[in-house]
Amino acid sequence: RVAAAIAAMTSAQAAHTNAVQIHQAHVAALAKTVVAQSTTSKAKTEEAGKLAITVAAAQKQVEALKAEYEKLKGPPKTAAK
Repeated sequence: RVAAAIAAMTSAQAAHTNAVQIHQAHVAALAKTVVAQSTTSKAKTEEAGKLAITVAAAQKQVEALKAEYEKLKGPPKTAAK
């Protein structure tokens, strides 16, 4: 009985050690994934910021062109009575 108990305990300890190693490997892989996603997120955020600046400048340019067009178009013509 003692030998069987010792064998069972040894087996349980080995299974526990294996489970801990697997868990540690999963945690390490998850940590790498989080770092990679964080880096990607920062890059995308910077890219979005640059795009927003470009869009704002383009919108100002469009508004300026519209104003210039309205000036060049002249006053609206009215129908003669």
